[in-house]
Amino acid sequence: MKNCVLIIGFGKSGKWAYNLALKLGYMPLIFDDGFSDLKNCWIYYNSIDFAVVSPGVPPTHKLIQKLNEKNVSIISEIEFCYLARENKHPIIGITGTNGKTTVTEMISGVLAGEVTTCGNIGKPWSEVLVKQENSKYTLLELSSFQLNNINLFHPKIAVLTNFAPDHIDYHGSFENYIDAKMKLTKNMDVDDFVIYNGEDGEVKKRVILLRRPRVLYFSEERLSGEGIYFEKNNVVLSYAGESNVLFSLPENSHFEKHTRLNILASSLVCSLLGVDGTKIRESLLKFKPSMFRQTEVKNDLGIRIINDSKATNLSAVLMAVSEHKSDVLLVGGKGKNESYLSLFSKPTFHDIVVYGEMGEEVVGCAKICGFQNIVYYKKFDDAVKVAVKLTKVGETLLFSPAGSSFDQFTSYQERGERFNFLIRDIERENS
Repeated sequence: MKNCVLIIGFGKSGKWAYNLALKLGYMPLIFDDGFSDLKNCWIYYNSIDFAVVSPGVPPTHKLIQKLNEKNVSIISEIEFCYLARENKHPIIGITGTNGKTTVTEMISGVLAGEVTTCGNIGKPWSEVLVKQENSKYTLLELSSFQLNNINLFHPKIAVLTNFAPDHIDYHGSFENYIDAKMKLTKNMDVDDFVIYNGEDGEVKKRVILLRRPRVLYFSEERLSGEGIYFEKNNVVLSYAGESNVLFSLPENSHFEKHTRLNILASSLVCSLLGVDGTKIRESLLKFKPSMFRQTEVKNDLGIRIINDSKATNLSAVLMAVSEHKSDVLLVGGKGKNESYLSLFSKPTFHDIVVYGEMGEEVVGCAKICGFQNIVYYKKFDDAVKVAVKLTKVGETLLFSPAGSSFDQFTSYQERGERFNFLIRDIERENS
């Protein structure tokens, strides 16, 4: 038997980390707030060699603080998997505030059959290792939680989509949040690539400090240095002293700005891996975004309805508002210590409906800004019904929460599905 490892948090990634520890011959112990007594853990301090902490367990947790006092090494599930993996194939790591899931899905589509996709996108990396899934590449969507406790983790390609305030309740400050994201690049060297959003000022400030990895931007317009950009409908790659058209989009194609940037980021990754431009183009034109990311909900109510349940922070909502002419906005959920004042600086909506834990904060910001057409309901169902009533025929209702789902739902998917169910229910009542 090898040494003793403490698994902190027994959700999906914690359970698979436990299974991986068993597979490797460790003696795993489990702590979870849902069923563990913190006092009982003190008995095992001297026998714990290291701890694997699940995403979402904050650094302020009493057990984490006690382990730090005892100088017990604490690593993330991602770090544990990196150290345990037998497959030494190249790792592609994607992080950022918004867009990381879409970029991950786009790359996964292009590299279909050659890549194992896991991480924050749904399947824990530890599950992949336990089941011995093997591919040419490992593609990881990585949250700030997962990156917060890495030491040696080393991707071949790192993608930084954007940085905006998020999870401040967990990290304590925006600066700490960015520090966690940038850990993705900490062990990269001259043979590695960092792909960054050249239009994001917060990302650029950090990237210019990198000395070892080769950095390439993605931007709608050409910038200085190496990178990828649009020239009309042409995707142009400027790399190794040459600028070449990678592929062209159809003349009649129309993509929102965030989608165009995601296309560029994923195209650059795949091109660096040697994928032909024609193959990249064919895959991206077939791509369908994941549910509940600015998804239009078909209905018989005479109004346009957008389900953007995946928008769990303010920056995602501001992006959605700018890209859709929304007349009524529905927001709410569990807040992340963000200020909502910018939501009301130049509102395009005539009414806003708020629900859930963060409701009073949003209402307070609306009052400060002099915005009066706001109503607050504690329950999600009530808020949805009122939002639909406030939306006149021919207008647009945008559901873009700006908060996490965990006050009333287990995930943004469950919240998005409930929203769609309520829309169908309202249709039946009006038929």
